[in-house]
Amino acid sequence: MDANTSQNHGTRDKPRVLLTGEYRHSEFSTAYRLLRAKADNLMTMKLSAAVEFIRAGSPSVDLIVIAQSRPGEISPSDLEALCHAAPQTHKLWLMGTWCEGERPLCPDPTILERSYWYAFPGWWRRFLGGMPTKSPHLHWNRNTPAPQRDISPGVILVDTPHFTSFETIASTLGEAGLAAVWWRSGQPPPVVAGASGGIWDGGQLSAQEETALKLFCETISPVGPVVAILDFPRRDRVEIAKATGISSVLGRPWLAEDLLAALRVSMPSANRTAWLQHDCSAA
Repeated sequence: MDANTSQNHGTRDKPRVLLTGEYRHSEFSTAYRLLRAKADNLMTMKLSAAVEFIRAGSPSVDLIVIAQSRPGEISPSDLEALCHAAPQTHKLWLMGTWCEGERPLCPDPTILERSYWYAFPGWWRRFLGGMPTKSPHLHWNRNTPAPQRDISPGVILVDTPHFTSFETIASTLGEAGLAAVWWRSGQPPPVVAGASGGIWDGGQLSAQEETALKLFCETISPVGPVVAILDFPRRDRVEIAKATGISSVLGRPWLAEDLLAALRVSMPSANRTAWLQHDCSAA
């Protein structure tokens, strides 16, 4: 069996992970590095071998990550067999850029969670912290207390040209106990005291947007994490965004839990929504 194993000896509060599929593709290098650093035991093997590995009753795993860089590289029959062989194991379909818009490969999409390569760091942080996911909480962290907020209370500066987009983001932040201040794109920045981070809402990061993003990062740096929301993020655009000062990149449509994880914020069970709006005329 062509399996490689990397172990971190220690307590069992870290998950055992099986990584399969096209995980050697360069887009998944960050995911591989994070898994290797934080998993209690990381096993890597081809998908067909993973199916036999699970069927043979080998040591149990807490998470199976199936990496796919392009459509057609993963056999639907092998993926279905893997899902059936490990029905109770949390599974993530980790997709590359060229998989955008591809239909679920499993007959039952509810048993296979999806994330794109650029969103994996936030997904992995949420997974380790025990934030709600589509699958039940894992046995290894079932009794772990809810994670505490990593950033100081304050407001998040949101740069977007559309007030409707700001409203959506502000609502999500409000449910997590944070306020949002609207910086309408192209306008002078609002005066904000105690900002905890920022969200920049753009398109495909054109040259003009690069300039605007750099200004945004310079305005709020170094107060906290800065998240960029892009249309169909490409590897070169993500690299440029991070070189500019962005800590995380999300694609549109984004998930609330991914946005909060990127901001290093946990979602309380109940909290009031608080909005601080600057120049709130319709976009």
